[in-house]
Amino acid sequence: MTPKKHPEIAGCGVEYGWGKSKYVFRHNNDYNPRAEAFEARTRAALASVTLARSRKYLRRANDYKRAYREIALGGSAEAAAFYADIEKIKKTCKSHRCTFDQVFKFIVSS
Repeated sequence: MTPKKHPEIAGCGVEYGWGKSKYVFRHNNDYNPRAEAFEARTRAALASVTLARSRKYLRRANDYKRAYREIALGGSAEAAAFYADIEKIKKTCKSHRCTFDQVFKFIVSS
């Protein structure tokens, strides 16, 4: 379980993976109504999250978890600076579990 409004720490970076696959799915749209085409697009979108990409997403989620832990224990100046970034991301959060909107550049560039 992860807290509400904090999709950046969900699981092993799973929300970043879903965001990347949604991005690929939406941008490779040929507007074909056939079920086979839809399934092919879905499989291609899910395949876009490679092992290397998954590890990158895991690393980013762990960075957030580490920052939250350090802030909770009193923290350092570096954690305080990172906390400001976290608060900025929370403000842009439009809905629960919407990492794609929060870190669009990170997901698209990876």
